[in-house]
Amino acid sequence: MTKNFYDEDDLIKKSDVGLNFQKLKKFDEAEKIYQTLITDFSSHFFPFYLMGTLKIEQGDLQEALTNLEKSLFYNKKYLQTYINLSYLYFKNKDYLKTEEILKNGIYLDHKNLQLKLNLSQLYLIQGKLKKVIDIDYQILKINPNNYFVINRLHDLGQDVLTKEVKLNLKEVVNKTTLPIDNQIYVNFLLSKYENKISRYKQEYNYLSKAHDLIYQVNKVYFQENNSLIFNKLKNIHNYFDEGLALESFSEKNKNISPIFIFGLPRSGSTLIEKIILKGAVNFISGEETRIFNSLVDNIYSEEPQINILQSLEKIDKSFAQLMQTNEMAISFTDKSLNNFFFLGWIKKLFPNAKFINCKRDPYIIISSILRNNLQNLTWAHKLNDIMTYIDIYQDTLKKWQEEFGINYYEVNYADLIDDFESETQKLFEYCKIDWSSDLINFNNNEYISYTASNIKIRERLSHSEDEKHEGFANFLSTK
Repeated sequence: MTKNFYDEDDLIKKSDVGLNFQKLKKFDEAEKIYQTLITDFSSHFFPFYLMGTLKIEQGDLQEALTNLEKSLFYNKKYLQTYINLSYLYFKNKDYLKTEEILKNGIYLDHKNLQLKLNLSQLYLIQGKLKKVIDIDYQILKINPNNYFVINRLHDLGQDVLTKEVKLNLKEVVNKTTLPIDNQIYVNFLLSKYENKISRYKQEYNYLSKAHDLIYQVNKVYFQENNSLIFNKLKNIHNYFDEGLALESFSEKNKNISPIFIFGLPRSGSTLIEKIILKGAVNFISGEETRIFNSLVDNIYSEEPQINILQSLEKIDKSFAQLMQTNEMAISFTDKSLNNFFFLGWIKKLFPNAKFINCKRDPYIIISSILRNNLQNLTWAHKLNDIMTYIDIYQDTLKKWQEEFGINYYEVNYADLIDDFESETQKLFEYCKIDWSSDLINFNNNEYISYTASNIKIRERLSHSEDEKHEGFANFLSTK
């Protein structure tokens, strides 16, 4: 028999027990309690909400969505449901539904910072920059010292680095009571003031402090992942077997010519993908996924038996699912950051794959990495780590080419800006895509970008971006 709302105390007590199990990662015990609550309080929103958040943590996003939609049906005033639902719709790339749910939540509470930040981020990845600016200014009216938003507005060309803001930043920069995220962006913002007057040593000091804070918060994970990259992944090509037979895969995949784009961060890979997708209308863009993780896990697991073929089957299925997302697509681009580690296996999976290496002045790249919070890149927060990664990148490409004959086409960022027409003609000839003079209007295309380049790629091509980094890059070259 369904309990009524007079049993609210019982609901709260049992919910607290379940939440404690969930906090302790005892998910089975938590789920049993939440399921009992759903049975006992079948018309109450909260048990469905709890089950939804549990399923998010377990990675079962479809079940999470089902439960949170039920929770919203029973209570349209609980704002956390809107926040979690917006996350799930966003993950499903249902951007219209994401926008709808966020606006509905904001209608209930127009001062809710999380909902507004989520809406701003949604507009950012879609390139709707005017809407980003509008929402960010709304956020600053609610929270004038939101340093993350001030930093983003500056990157969007807004005149927010005033004397008053600088005085505020100087006042709080050494306050240890300031939340760590705010400390990080205070230092990023102070570095921008130093950059404006070309005081590169002081800029570097503030940037180093910001990155040190990022590193300290994530120290254990960063050190473990850097160890994997610097000590193991750099030699992963040693596990490549040129004689590995993949007939069943290659027969299925030989009729498509996917384009794998790689390059150091900030080297123009996002730009190149955007240009290609403008010309190759039957291509879809690959996801920024960790699609080759199963191969890495297999090779470097503690198990004595390495089964690379089994891992490649999983990877092949992941790519097949990507192709099923769009009936019109005949192939895809993929610019996952770590593609360069796996060129031999990619060529095995897709015999007609095209490889594009994006090149840019390494010190411009280092300058850009340091000036941004690439928090998901564990090696992007210490100058020595960045330079080590660049060395590994260059050595890995050389080994694939010299030892296994894996060739790739190189696009130089500066050459592309100097002679867009000629460089894109050569690129499209390599990719076997029809070139058109309309390609110069590639920025008119809708393009979803989750990378730190999602502001820069909306701008017109020019040398101004390199020129912004030139002074700091020269300083870094002396370090």
